[in-house]
Amino acid sequence: MGSHPLEKIRWRVPKPVIAVDPRVVANPHQARDLLNAVTYVGGYRRAGGHRLVGFFAGMYYAGPRPEEAVAVALPDCRMPCTGWGRLVLHRTLPQAGKR
Repeated sequence: MGSHPLEKIRWRVPKPVIAVDPRVVANPHQARDLLNAVTYVGGYRRAGGHRLVGFFAGMYYAGPRPEEAVAVALPDCRMPCTGWGRLVLHRTLPQAGKR
């Protein structure tokens, strides 16, 4: 009666995947084309595509999850005059829908 139920589970650490499958990750040329195409989303006056460019560019270059990328605000961005900047990811905005 004193045994712990998790002691009965036998589990091994899976081997890490070394190579990235190029079929599932966009290369720089594909990412540039995607960001260019996203600018055409929505109408000219609505400018919805321009907001999506920032969203997808941030996800491609910085690598946050979608719920982290949605939560990024301007004070979270450290943008130097030259070179790469830094995003401070400190919150998420997860959203669950009916689908």
